[in-house]
Amino acid sequence: LIRRQWVQNERFTFPLVQMPVEMVQEPKQGQLISDFFRAWPMWVGFGLVMALHTANGLHKFLPVVPEIRLYVKNTWFVNKPWVFANPVRIEFFPLVIGFSFLLSREVCLSLWFFWLFYKLQCVLIGMLGYPMPGMTAGYGSFLFSSQEAAGAAIGLAGWSVWVARGHLRRVFRATFGGLAASVAASAKAAASPRPPRARLRPDDWDEPLPYRWAMLGFVVSSLFMVGWMMKMGVHVGMALPDIAMGFVVYVVLTWMVAQAGLLFLQPTFATSEVLINLTGSRAWSPQSLLVTSLVEHIFTMDLREFMLPSLVNAHKAADEVRLNRRSLLRAMCLAILAGVAISGYAAIRLPYDEGGVTMTANSWTYIIAPQIPFKWVATLQQMPYETKPSNIAHFVGGIAGMYGMLLLRARFSWFPLHPVGFIVASGYPMSRFWFSFLLGWLVKGLVMRYGGMSGYRHLRPFFLGLILGDCLSGGIWIVVGLVTRVGYPVLPL
Repeated sequence: LIRRQWVQNERFTFPLVQMPVEMVQEPKQGQLISDFFRAWPMWVGFGLVMALHTANGLHKFLPVVPEIRLYVKNTWFVNKPWVFANPVRIEFFPLVIGFSFLLSREVCLSLWFFWLFYKLQCVLIGMLGYPMPGMTAGYGSFLFSSQEAAGAAIGLAGWSVWVARGHLRRVFRATFGGLAASVAASAKAAASPRPPRARLRPDDWDEPLPYRWAMLGFVVSSLFMVGWMMKMGVHVGMALPDIAMGFVVYVVLTWMVAQAGLLFLQPTFATSEVLINLTGSRAWSPQSLLVTSLVEHIFTMDLREFMLPSLVNAHKAADEVRLNRRSLLRAMCLAILAGVAISGYAAIRLPYDEGGVTMTANSWTYIIAPQIPFKWVATLQQMPYETKPSNIAHFVGGIAGMYGMLLLRARFSWFPLHPVGFIVASGYPMSRFWFSFLLGWLVKGLVMRYGGMSGYRHLRPFFLGLILGDCLSGGIWIVVGLVTRVGYPVLPL
C-alpha cells in the first residue's frame, strides 16, 4: 500500500539497500568481478574493521591481546544542572559511520542535533526546578520527551497521508471501484457488437500484492485485533487508539529507516501511557490497561526486528536488480513461516536445555521487560494518575514542532533540519549512535567541501567497506559465540 509512494513518487534514499545492491551488480564485460570488489578503498575499510574486531574478539579469549576500546561510557556530569544530561555515551560504531556517509547531510545533522537538543531540554527543565517524572510503561527516559515523541509521530503520520493523498486515492479506487468498473465494462462489452478493446492494465499490476487484497487484509486484520482485545476485556475506547497508534509507529519508524537507514529503532512512548497522561488512569479498568500494555510490549515497542522496513527495503532492492516483486513476496512469505517456526521452537526449547540461570543472564529479555506491564498497572491501582496540563502541552508541542519543521522544509530549501531525528532523539538507539552519526556528518562535510563530488565518489567505497567489515565480523563472532559460549557483541545489545 505504501511502496509506490515512497519508492517511485517521493524517491526515498533507502541507505540500507545501497550496499547489497552494489555487491550484486554484474561485472563489466571482460571482468570477473564487479567494480565494488575491485575498489581498493573498500578493501582498506573492510580490512581495518576486520582487524579491529578480530583483536577485540581475541581479547575475550586471550587477555594478552590488547583491546581497542570503541567507547567512552561515562556519566560525566556530577553537578547541577548538567547532571540532568546523564548518561552520556561516546561510542564508535564503524557500521553507523559508514551508513552516515551515505545519508544526506540534513538527515545526518538532524540525528545528532536533536539528541543534543533533547539533552539540553533535560538540563533546562532541571535548572528551572520543574519535576521530570520518568517513564513507567514506555522505554523512554522522561515522560515529557515521550509525550513530545508521540505527538510528533502522529503529526508525521498525518503529513505522510496528506502527501500521499493522490496515491491513496488510486489505492481506494483500485480497491473499492475496481469491482464495479469490471462489472460495468463486462456489461458494456457484452452489449456492444464490436470486439472489446484490450483491457488496460490496472494501477497495481506491478505491485507485490494487488491493492484489493492488501486493503482487504489490512481491514480484516485490524478488525480482528480490535475484536481480540475487546474479548480480552479491553474497552473499545482504548483498543481502537492502541491499534491505530500501532500502525502509526510502524509506518513512522519505517519512514525513518527508508530515509535515514537507522539500524534499529524503538518508540520512546507506550500508547496506553500516553493515553492515561491525557485522560487520567481512573477512566480505564485495570484489565484494559494490563492487556493493552502487554500487547504494546510484544508488538509495538522493542522493535529491533519488525517486518515493515525489511519488506520495503527488499522491494526497493528488487527494483534495482529487476526482480519480479510477486515472486519475491512468495519467497519472503516462505522465509517468514520458517523463521516463525524455528525461532518459536528455539525460544521455548533453549531455556529448558540451557537452564533458567543461564538464560536469565539476559536480564532484560527474561526478567525486566516481562514485568513492566504488571508493575505499571499495580502502581496505578495504588496511586491513580491524574492528567496534568503540562502533559497535554508537551503532546501538542510535539505535533506543532513536527508540523513546523515540515512546513519550514516545504517553504525554505535552505532549512537544514530534517524531522527524522525529532521522534527518536530520546530513545535508546540514539543514545548509542549519536556520536557515530556526528563523526560521519563531519567527515562527509569535509570531503564535500574540499573534494567535491569527485572526492565523495572516491571515498564512498571506503565507507561501504566499513559496513561490510562490521556485518561480516558480526556474523563470524555469532558463530564463534555459539561454539565457545563466549560472546563478542559488535553492535549494542
